Amino acid sequence: MAFSNSPPVQLTKNKRGYAYNAIPNLDATEFDNFSEFLVPTILGVQEKTGITFDYISPVNEPQWDWSDGGQEGTPFYNHDIAQITKSLSKNLTDKSIPTKITIAESGQLEYLYSAFNRPNTSNQITVFFDKNSVDYIGDLPNLEPTIAGHSYWTTSPYQAGKTKREQLMQALDTKSNLKYWMSEYCILGDNDGEIQGNGKDLGIGPALYVAKVIHNDLVNANASAWHWWTAISAYDYKDGLVYVDKTETDGSYQDSKMLWALGNYSRFIKPGAIRIGTEITNGNDGLFVSAYINTDQNMVTVITNSRTDALEMEVKGINGNLTKTKYYQTSETASLKPVELATTNGKITIPARSIVTMVGQL
Repeated sequence: MAFSNSPPVQLTKNKRGYAYNAIPNLDATEFDNFSEFLVPTILGVQEKTGITFDYISPVNEPQWDWSDGGQEGTPFYNHDIAQITKSLSKNLTDKSIPTKITIAESGQLEYLYSAFNRPNTSNQITVFFDKNSVDYIGDLPNLEPTIAGHSYWTTSPYQAGKTKREQLMQALDTKSNLKYWMSEYCILGDNDGEIQGNGKDLGIGPALYVAKVIHNDLVNANASAWHWWTAISAYDYKDGLVYVDKTETDGSYQDSKMLWALGNYSRFIKPGAIRIGTEITNGNDGLFVSAYINTDQNMVTVITNSRTDALEMEVKGINGNLTKTKYYQTSETASLKPVELATTNGKITIPARSIVTMVGQL
């Protein structure tokens, strides 16, 4: 996926890669020029590397002001996004480029499904995918039938985040075949005091938090894609899967437990997998379970035990027990390690503060 934080500075109103006065930094007369910039960029990368982008995302977090100059960006109104997308769609079609367009990289989930706190930037599911909307673009031939949003600011406390994701899924259910992509997340801010974004932490604590966020997005928002920001970091912040020294020559790297927590999902849940319902018959706070069936009929169950005590569980698959079952554990002392879990009377023991993926054949 290619994405744009800001249009190129030669096109922006202030000739900068950041906005001012919390208004869009691209005049409507430049929308076509912006899309005509993106298309040869795709072709140029293809010519030099042989890589054709599967997707292109023309705007990023359009609800934010982007006026402090600390990062490239610009706000956009929903109507702007629709017009840019239409122009980009035409240019891709005219050049017979197979790259699909994704929108709208909403900065917070509420903007997708509700009239949130910034006029003309919210209710994006309805605005872009309701056929009665003046900014309907759901019929564009190269628009991926997804709406993309970021999970920042909606992850704590867990139950409040769950409610927001359920509301998002209800809004999605009103539009046939429309999917949701969670397209950017790292641990940001103070999260209602549960965990701070500041301060690098390679341990299991942040990993357990991330695993709960992934669970919440996949299960309660029905996300069909989940993206982390960013793979490699050199900063004292909980934003990296792998950390490197901030030096110009040589240096070392460190893996974080967040990398392996993500791997408990991404290494085993394959493209085309279908999530299936799960039920915990004896509810346990701090226990999160989700299950998926891959196209090869392997059933993948991800179990996060964020408690300080081990839990015994009996896991039953569809139509009975699974065969050829294998377990992979991430904990303070294990990084997606193949393990043999303790078994008592047909129940497996999920160690305290750990993430376990169970893979078995149906």
